[in-house]
Amino acid sequence: MSDQTFPTFRAARLNSRTPFFETSINAGSTGAEYRIQRRPVGYRYSMTIQCRTDTAEHSQLFGFFEAHGGSYESFLFVDPMDSQTRRVRFDADDLEVETEPGLYTVGVDLVTVVVP
Repeated sequence: MSDQTFPTFRAARLNSRTPFFETSINAGSTGAEYRIQRRPVGYRYSMTIQCRTDTAEHSQLFGFFEAHGGSYESFLFVDPMDSQTRRVRFDADDLEVETEPGLYTVGVDLVTVVVP
C-alpha cells in the first residue's frame, strides 16, 4: 500500500466512472432469501492519457505503473468528478498502449480497493 498519489496529466480524459457493489445472495433453511453486502460502493475508472514521447510525462506514467507493480500495490487517486481522494489500484498488470510518431495513447483502468 502506497501513499503516493496518481499524477495528473495535461491530456488525461476520464472516459467513465462506474459504481459497483459486492453482494452475496443466499437462501436460508426456510428458503427465504437473504443478502450480505460484503463491500461498500466502489468505483471503476477508465481513462485515456496522451503523452508526447519527448516529454517527461510518459516516463512519469510508465514509472508510476512499474513502481506499483501493475495491480499489485494500491495508491491514492483524486476522483475528477467529486475531488474525493480514494485508494485505488490498476485493474490489470498491463497497460493498453497505442503508439504514433511522437505520441503515446495509454488506456488506464483503475478500481477502488477496501483497506482493512
